[in-house]
Amino acid sequence: MTCRVAWLGELIRSATRRKGGEKVNTGTGTVVEVAKSKKRERGTGRIWQIGRVWWVQFYDATGRQRRESSHSKTYKVAEKLLQRRLGEKEAGLLPPTRLQLVR
Repeated sequence: MTCRVAWLGELIRSATRRKGGEKVNTGTGTVVEVAKSKKRERGTGRIWQIGRVWWVQFYDATGRQRRESSHSKTYKVAEKLLQRRLGEKEAGLLPPTRLQLVR
């Protein structure tokens, strides 16, 4: 039984690496269609994971790239942070980036 479960788990993992819209035969007579992944619209930033922590990236009003950790292990928290930062960008409320000392 555990061998069968492990095999199905590998099948599901390989199916998620396939392009959306493809059909995968599970070997048990059932055919599963892989859903297409949603792409973000241009200019809406990105979210990615490093280890267990989710990070966000976006461009501020001056066109500079900003990256920030969500300090969270959940995708939804990072998504809310990105939406908040994009809203602050539109309203002109983003704090300036780090200032460098000039000697």
